[in-house]
Amino acid sequence: MQALRTILWVALAVLIVVFAMFNWVPVTVRFWPGMLLDTSLPIIVAIAFLLGSLPLWIAHRVTKWKLSRRIDTTERELEIYRSTNSATADPAVAAPVEPAAPVLEQPAPTTADRDIDRPI
Repeated sequence: MQALRTILWVALAVLIVVFAMFNWVPVTVRFWPGMLLDTSLPIIVAIAFLLGSLPLWIAHRVTKWKLSRRIDTTERELEIYRSTNSATADPAVAAPVEPAAPVLEQPAPTTADRDIDRPI
């Protein structure tokens, strides 16, 4: 699986390099009147890609941070819970519990049983 992943990353890198070689043309970018930037097309594409990826990367980092805080809090609470229960659940101190007597179910009364008890 690791070899397949490496092959895919290498193929993607080769495609990016080939794209950059065939499109290495000068481009003039005008931000506003009087401010021009002369650069090549692959650099503009790379900058646009990175700027587009930035919001999702920030959202990913925030979500990861929130979940790690949640996990840390849960682990602390679990440790507290285990420490309080281990003191009360000592088998040498706990009294043996006798099983409860089984409950016998009574059959439901029929209509004939109810008629006998009713006065006429």
